[in-house]
Amino acid sequence: MADLLNFHISAEANANIELLRAKYQFSTFTSALKFSLLYALKYHRNEMDFEKLDEQYPSDGTNLNVGTIDDDGIIKRLMPILYPQCETPYRYARVAAIFGAEKIGDKIKAYDKITLAELL
Repeated sequence: MADLLNFHISAEANANIELLRAKYQFSTFTSALKFSLLYALKYHRNEMDFEKLDEQYPSDGTNLNVGTIDDDGIIKRLMPILYPQCETPYRYARVAAIFGAEKIGDKIKAYDKITLAELL
């Protein structure tokens, strides 16, 4: 399977990333998206069924070129290290970013006054 050239996230993840960006003053949407990705990898690494979630998550939110998200190539190198079966690192990264955005959005909505430190 060919890897992604564009990173299409779900509308729900898009809204959660915008919420994260506004609440904690991330300078760009991309930096908040990367935070969501890394949050999922740190706290939910073994919970994600990438094949199943990739099919489930719609692509009705923001669309970014992978070069915008991974301008230094670290994500492309990191995903196969964390997931040896990974042949499509950007597809895995998309799933992890959406998964992380959903988890973060749930926490922010449940605990309105949660600080960034408490989120971690």
